[in-house]
Amino acid sequence: MYDNPAHIKDNRINARFDDIELDEIIEIANLDGLQKSSLVRLATLEYIQKRKEEYAEKLKAMKEAS
Repeated sequence: MYDNPAHIKDNRINARFDDIELDEIIEIANLDGLQKSSLVRLATLEYIQKRKEEYAEKLKAMKEAS
């Protein structure tokens, strides 16, 4: 069914937000036409990509050490 089972999105992470943060998430999700969870997932993946680029050398050294 899937070309690569590693890409099945079945891993879950819970996060808690205060009322103000949640209101902002809902507002942006509504403007973008997304579900809250999809917005948070996209934002997280963008953050991860940015950090990976910033720390490319550090990550390379960590991977080689393990």
